[in-house]
Amino acid sequence: MIRGLFGIGLVFALLVGCEKHDQPQEPVWNKQACAYCQMLLSDPRYAAQLVTTQGDRYYFDDIGCMVSYLAERKPTLALGWVRDSAGHWVDARSAHYARGAKTPMDHGYAPNHDGALGFADLEREIATKRGAGAEE
Repeated sequence: MIRGLFGIGLVFALLVGCEKHDQPQEPVWNKQACAYCQMLLSDPRYAAQLVTTQGDRYYFDDIGCMVSYLAERKPTLALGWVRDSAGHWVDARSAHYARGAKTPMDHGYAPNHDGALGFADLEREIATKRGAGAEE
């Protein structure tokens, strides 16, 4: 019995240890909660994820949730990804974004090859919106 439990623990440790922190991973759609708003991730078009320098991975249902999480919790970001229009994970910091998308949490930003906004622009705009919301 102890050998069986040890074997199960060893397999689990190997599986966890095999996760590549330098690459995006698929969340468990419709079961994985957003690290910021706790909504279930259901729309891959607006999903985002980040990995901290400590190796912790967080998933988000809206790009705006990831930006808000970064601003409020200030984790040491190692890598972050968003989905491009073809459905591929791309680096969040080098992606371009467009306003006006109907996103899960109504932040309204979507990765778009022709988008005029960079990641720093998103950080500024979302911080401004959060500040205005705090004053109301």
